[in-house]
Amino acid sequence: MCITVSKAMKHDQFILRLKKIIGRQSIRGFAQNVGINDGTLRSILKGSKPSIEIAAAICEYANVSLDWLIIGKEASDKNIKIPRHNLSLSAGGGSPVDEAELIDYVPFTSEFFQKKLPYVDVKNLIIFDALGDSMEPTVHNNDLIMVDMSKSVLMDGVYAFTIDNSAYIKRLQTGINEVIIRSDNHELYPPLRIKNEDLNSIKIIGKVIWKGSIFGR
Repeated sequence: MCITVSKAMKHDQFILRLKKIIGRQSIRGFAQNVGINDGTLRSILKGSKPSIEIAAAICEYANVSLDWLIIGKEASDKNIKIPRHNLSLSAGGGSPVDEAELIDYVPFTSEFFQKKLPYVDVKNLIIFDALGDSMEPTVHNNDLIMVDMSKSVLMDGVYAFTIDNSAYIKRLQTGINEVIIRSDNHELYPPLRIKNEDLNSIKIIGKVIWKGSIFGR
């Protein structure tokens, strides 16, 4: 039996929230990620009411609540705690990696993820402290760095990674037969080039997706 969402909901607002979740993804790509037919998704975007099963699948993929998707009810009272570990990511010369241990949890509201990071799976997130000045002005010493560990495939971007038991946060750029490790504070820290045959020395922790800073340093 197919149970449909209540007729009382404001469907136009529902469609706006659904479009926000889809973002820049293609209709077909989003539908495949959710596990539904792209024709079904197109019909929903044109005004068809989704089944509860489909709405729930969308919410599970996008990590949003069913209440928010259907009626716009924010779940701001529900905190999501992201683990923070005692490994400092060096924005400088390298921070030793032994066995990183859990320090505490950094709480975020579910509303934060719905609005700022709607496509991440919070189970893949971890927080570290930044150490050093090589990534200034992007990242400052003692900034909190949120890393998505599911993004471990090397592409251009800012990553947390280790080389020879030292942890770093740097900008990685893929070149011809090499990976270039760049610091945003490039006047003081020249780039480092790693040949493709030596890439196994780089262990990707994950991609940096958020930072927390103290204003007015």
